[in-house]
Parts: sequence; C-alpha cells; structure tokens
Amino acid sequence: MINNKENILKTEQAWNRLFIRLQKENLIPENGPKKTSYASLRWSVSAAAAVVFLILIGSYFFRNKPSEQNMLSLKNDSEITLVKTLEDGSIVYLAANSSIYYPKHFTKKQRNVTLKGEAFFNISSNRQRPFIIETEDAVVKVVGTAFSINKPFKLSVLHGLVKVTDKINGETVNVKAGETAGFHSDKLFLAKTTQTDSFEKFSSRIRFKDEKLGDIVRAINLNSTNCQLQVSPELKDRRLTVSFSNETSETMAQLISLALNIKCNREGDNIRLSQ
Repeated sequence: MINNKENILKTEQAWNRLFIRLQKENLIPENGPKKTSYASLRWSVSAAAAVVFLILIGSYFFRNKPSEQNMLSLKNDSEITLVKTLEDGSIVYLAANSSIYYPKHFTKKQRNVTLKGEAFFNISSNRQRPFIIETEDAVVKVVGTAFSINKPFKLSVLHGLVKVTDKINGETVNVKAGETAGFHSDKLFLAKTTQTDSFEKFSSRIRFKDEKLGDIVRAINLNSTNCQLQVSPELKDRRLTVSFSNETSETMAQLISLALNIKCNREGDNIRLSQ
C-alpha cells in the first residue's frame, strides 16, 4: 500500500510539472479543467496532444496538397507540336491531341507534372529537385535529360538517364541514352531504341503560343546545328505566337524579326535579334 501511494504521489507530481509547462506554452484549452489532479490533468494533456496532432496533420496536408488555383493545363488541339517552357526552364514539346497539367510554381523538393498523350521533354537539370511525370501507365523520374513519351506508353531517351516505374506493380527500370522502355503483355521491358526519328517528329513542325521571345530562341537553339540565335536583353520578355515548319534557324529568325518589327543581323555563326 505504501509503495502504491508513493507511486501515485510521484505520478501526481510529474503530471503537475507537465501541467505547469503546458500552461506556460498555452497548450491547455481554455475550457479545460484547472485542477492539477492526475485524472483531470490527463484529460487536458490528451486534449492538448490531440490539438497539436491535428495542427501538424493539417499543416502537412496544406503544404503537400497541390492547390487547384495554382494548377495550370495546356492542351494541344493542333496537328503541330506545341512548345512550352516551364518556370524551371524545362521545355515540353506537346504532340497533337495531348495535354499536360503542371503547377504555376514547383515545390522546393520536386517538380511534378501529369501528361495525357505524347510529348518530348528537355528537362532542366536540378539534382535537388527531380522532375516527375505521371502518365496513365507509369511514373517517370528524371534529373536533367531529353526523352520522348509515346502512346501506347513507350519512353525513348535521347540523352541522360530516366527512371520508369510501373504504376500497378511498382516494377522499375533505368533507361539510358539509346534505350527505350515500354510495356509488353502488361510487363515493363527495356530495349535498344530502333526508331531514331521519334525525336524529330516533335521538332519538325512547332508552334509557340504567347511565349517569351527568350524562351522561343532557347528552344530553337536546342535543335539547331548550323547557327545560334541571340536576343538583346530588352526583347527577351516580348511575347509572340508563331509557327514554324522545317525552317532553318536563319529563316525562323527572319520570320520573328518581321512579326515583331525588329532587326535581324547575322554575325558569323550567330544571328542577333535586336531593336
């Protein structure tokens, strides 16, 4: 009996000390019991713990749940590839009858988009924030690379390394440059790329819709082998809607200069657009 009373007394003292600490930190509900008995204090602590738990859970989902107001969508109803530069500098070549859903601002930890249809991606490298693409059949994770995704699901890597995960069974394959991943009899496979023209079909006929001139020039330069376009700083944020079909970089520069009424001068292997 004595030991039992001592244990109860020690428990009461411990709870009292905790009660005082919770009071100082304003964690005791205002309508909670004020007595420092073991039973009443246990109720207060439980209530406080529940409140703290709900706050933490709510905060977690608030931080990680995508805000519908910040989600954007892009759909290509044209037969010409629609080119879009995302906020991180990654470029998406969206095929006909395809759409992509992406946030206005990517999170600090990763860059998530959803693709329905076909597209070619040239991902801006960032090892701290992997780029993740969710499709109907698989989840694609990359750091910085260029690759195409076709329907039915087939991913071919131009350069870099891409991780593909089957959404149903979690099976994963790493796809290198010159390799293609896809599904056969619902099973993920890896093979050498045989259709090398799968990349060119996305860039032969392209369209920019209300894009910044700086982003348009960068996309053109990535696919140019003969010369590079340069744009003066004051023109980089000028917006333009324009289409190209198998034109050379020089011809595209001339068309841009006519559309925006700006100068187009060739300087060796570079073409400069200026006021």
